[in-house]
Amino acid sequence: MKLHANGRLSVKGRELLIDRKWRARHHAEGPAGLLDRSSAPRSVPTRTSEDRIQAIAALRRLRF
Repeated sequence: MKLHANGRLSVKGRELLIDRKWRARHHAEGPAGLLDRSSAPRSVPTRTSEDRIQAIAALRRLRF
């Protein structure tokens, strides 16, 4: 595959990304810091409570 020399994720762009963002993670966590991570938020304050989820499921089983 032929990449544009100044493209964002060209070889040069990847080197810059590693230098700018991943160096601190690698320094703090070692090789494990470079593994893929989930982008999902760690907490969701407005998440529906488990009680309400159970009530909704029960009503759906009754076809309400």
